[in-house]
Formats: sequence, structure tokens, C-alpha cells
Amino acid sequence: MLLVIPAIEMRNGTCFGCIEGEEGTFDYYQELFENPLLLVKLMREENSKALHVYDYDSFHTLDSSANLKSILNLSQNFDIPIQLHSNFVDANHCRMLLDSGIYRLIINELKDENLLSVKSLLKSYSPSRIVFWCELDNSNELDEKGERALDEYLRQIQSVGGRRIVIKYFDRLFDISRFEFLKSLSQDFNLKISLFEGVYDAENLIMLNNEALKGIDSVIMSETLFRNCFPCQKIWRLAESKLMN
Repeated sequence: MLLVIPAIEMRNGTCFGCIEGEEGTFDYYQELFENPLLLVKLMREENSKALHVYDYDSFHTLDSSANLKSILNLSQNFDIPIQLHSNFVDANHCRMLLDSGIYRLIINELKDENLLSVKSLLKSYSPSRIVFWCELDNSNELDEKGERALDEYLRQIQSVGGRRIVIKYFDRLFDISRFEFLKSLSQDFNLKISLFEGVYDAENLIMLNNEALKGIDSVIMSETLFRNCFPCQKIWRLAESKLMN
């Protein structure tokens, strides 16, 4: 069964974006995004089984302490596994996050400088909790890392004990040819794959679900969910608007 993981982006301790609700509900959803506890409470009520959090500030500013405070607060207040995509600091920082309740860390890039640290984390916390980010371009190669082939990178992930990757296509699109390519990657390198975005309607979601045992076992969604691309979400938004009225 394919796992659908909602994604939120944290900036300065609050969530970036907003759910597209019924007319007159903008302020309600804006308030949710300003209070991550309320937003995640709604996601749990809508049966979310896990949560992907992107720590924007760790990649774009010098201080992401407000984000980390909010993220750890979420992990301590909800029985929902959180996978965190944050800029790698060092092994001790990662251990603090994992020991404080974060279920899974996404390593943005495996490189010579952090190779031993990441290997030690995998040994201590298991490959299900330490996973790797791969952003691909239109030719199925690592985006903005032209000096390094994808096969070489995946072999390096294998060498340290990695068993799961998160794939994001730069254009956030996904079709049958890319699906077949990712299936072959999963088989060739013995990796589980989470797809970031790329699914924008129920038909694509059903296709992925039917093939969930062939390597891609989860899909991470942000804008797709916030724009209510699936029929059940229309029902939720209508119900929420009636409660407000």
C-alpha cells in the first residue's frame, strides 16, 4: 500500500503556504499555517500517517533555531512520525534530533566531508531512519551536480549502508518513463524510493499504488494536497467551512 506523506515547509518557526479552501475560509487556514500545532492536528484528523518537514531556514539563513523548536514541539505533541529535511550540521546535531523524537533524517548530500559521520549514524539508527535526497533533472541525472554521475552517487550511498532515497525531479513532473526508470534504480541498487511531488491527480496516485511493491512505496506531497487535487479533500474543505459557519 502506497504511503502518502504530507509535506510542510518551515520558515522562522511557522509554515509557509496555505490550503485553498472554500470562499471565506482563507483566514482560518492562514491561522493554521501560522500555528504548526493546529495544522498538524488537522492533518492527523484527516488520517495522515507521517509528516515530511522541510527546514527552509537551514538552507537559506544562518539560524534555523526557531524552526527546530517548532519541529521538536510537533514531534513531542503528536504520535506521527516526522521525517526532517534539514541541512547537515554534524553527527552530534543529527543524534540530538533523532534522540529528541524525529523519526527520520534526510541527508541532503553525501560527500567526502560527511561520509564517516553519516556511516556512523546509519550504524547507530538504522537505514530506515537515515535516508538520502536525490534531485534529478530531465535526463535522469543529479540536478546541479553535473560532475557526479547518479550511478556513482547511489553506489556511494550503498557503500555506507543506505537503503532509502527521496527522489525529486527538478520540474516536479512524473510520467510512465520516469516511473520505469525509478523502478530499475530500485532493483539495480536495492533501494526503497520515496517520490517527492509529481502526482497531481487520483489516476496517477492509483497507478503508483498498484505498483507500490516495485520500489516506490511512498509519495510526499505539499502543493498537491494544499490545492485539493483529490476528491476526498473537497469533502473535507466543505465540512470545515460549515463548521466555521
